[in-house]
Amino acid sequence: MESVGVAIFNGTVLYYAIMGLFESGIDGLFVGIFKGMGWGFVYGVSAVVFLGTFMLLYTIYQGVQDLFK
Repeated sequence: MESVGVAIFNGTVLYYAIMGLFESGIDGLFVGIFKGMGWGFVYGVSAVVFLGTFMLLYTIYQGVQDLFK
């Protein structure tokens, strides 16, 4: 599950770095890396929290379903 968050983080950093490079050259690359690290952390943590909540709810659902079998 954490690998999904890491993949989203890496993809976000790469996206912002490339966009910064094309917009303002080498200075934009470094600005894009730091901006991508900030947003990548937010998106990555959000994805892990969302997946964790979904997995917890699904586990509870399965447990309740087993009670009534």
